[in-house]
Amino acid sequence: MASIVMSFEKRTAENIKKLRKKLGISVDELSEYLDVEGSFIRSVECGNAKYNLRHIYLVKDLFNKYDKTIAFENLLPKRSDGLIRNLQRRGKGTK
Repeated sequence: MASIVMSFEKRTAENIKKLRKKLGISVDELSEYLDVEGSFIRSVECGNAKYNLRHIYLVKDLFNKYDKTIAFENLLPKRSDGLIRNLQRRGKGTK
């Protein structure tokens, strides 16, 4: 189950990296906007760290300065029933 969540986080990071490059946003620009070190962005893009919810909101805000059509759905992995079920199961032990 942890691999499902890791896959979700990895796919989110991959989507953000792909859009960042498409929009011509540098690692330095993104890190400055998120108020993090550039090494953090590189670590996320290599799978050694992960974005939190604050980061996701700020990434969307920055990307919208370049392309108003970018939505959260563009940043997050595509929804699948299997993914949702696995994420729900993971949450049952955390209450």
